[in-house]
Amino acid sequence: MGSDPDRLTSQPYDCGLFYTRRTPDLTAVFGPGGAMPAYLAAGSAAGHDKVPAELAAARHASASAASPLHLHAENSARWRGLPVYAALISTGRDGYRDIIGRQIAFARHVAQWIRSSAHWDLLLAPDQPISTIVLFAPSEGRDANEAIARLKRAGEIYVGPTTWRGKAAIRLAVSHWATSVADDAALTIAELERVGAELVKAST
Repeated sequence: MGSDPDRLTSQPYDCGLFYTRRTPDLTAVFGPGGAMPAYLAAGSAAGHDKVPAELAAARHASASAASPLHLHAENSARWRGLPVYAALISTGRDGYRDIIGRQIAFARHVAQWIRSSAHWDLLLAPDQPISTIVLFAPSEGRDANEAIARLKRAGEIYVGPTTWRGKAAIRLAVSHWATSVADDAALTIAELERVGAELVKAST
């Protein structure tokens, strides 16, 4: 199973996760096989009886573990695993539950406003669940790309272009860890209201 943790862990886009129940499958694909050079081999467990038991056990575990070099496709890539691990440990399950919950609540709040707006069309069916992505477009076929340009010029919120059923649309992706309805919804809605009204005025 693969995942892209860049948004929730605030990492660059070249960061990815791959989950498997069988570590040997990874080493069989990414490892050097029987032709492994000595300088890439795992450390030796010899001499562990000459150190305290806890340290000896840790060294043995390290020596018997698969090398990180043989668990992924790109040996020269930056070590994204460390900051991702640090983010997961420091934030914890409850922390991420709170972050994701706030992001979903924000996206659904904005989507509900868009659905009732005279200037925008929500491009989702009423029974379609919304997580952290909101797709919408200006009403009455007005230019979605012009709307994006106007929103970006103000610099208050960021939206990106996309297509929906062959037509230009707007994508609002909620990703910042601090986003919340209380802190960000009013500003976002005010910007959408302003630009929506500008598009109507420009088309008349």
